[in-house]
Amino acid sequence: MPTPARPQPKQLKSRTPVISEGVVLSVLLLVAAATVPIIFRTATSSSTGPATSTSPVTPSSTPDVTATSRQAPLVQTAQALAPIVVAALRLLLESLWLIATPFAALARGILVVLQPLILVVNATVYVFVLAPCNALNAVGAFLYPLWSFAMVAVIVGLLGGLFARGIVRILTSLVAGDVQVNAQAKPRVRRKKLA
Repeated sequence: MPTPARPQPKQLKSRTPVISEGVVLSVLLLVAAATVPIIFRTATSSSTGPATSTSPVTPSSTPDVTATSRQAPLVQTAQALAPIVVAALRLLLESLWLIATPFAALARGILVVLQPLILVVNATVYVFVLAPCNALNAVGAFLYPLWSFAMVAVIVGLLGGLFARGIVRILTSLVAGDVQVNAQAKPRVRRKKLA
């Protein structure tokens, strides 16, 4: 008779991201910087396709001087600065990568050494904090309808008691008439005069 397979204990999930936010943002910035010249080139191009002519003269291969002279000065400046900005960003990112590479290797080494301590702390936090909180949350979710019913019953009981006390006071004052019932009133004692 084969023995049933034991369920495997839950593994603690690592919360460290595979790729950090800085790397993603750096790549996005690099892609944006690399596409700036392409965007300006397509935005300022004067022709949408190959030149077609019905005249027997073949089109010349010289660039259209009037198209570049009609461009706005801002576009010309941006086209001139785009390669410089891209080169500066590339140099900056490459230098940051060269500086950060030894620290990344050092950080990986430190994390490998500290991994047993990290696992013990994670397990301790799970056992002493997360598991009790999850259990209390489950008990609270289970008892919430009963708690709600009990609180509504208490509130209705209080309101009913206050209402009944008010009705009893009104009926008592109507039945008793003008007689005021005061338990704290002291009877008057007449003192005899000494002659």
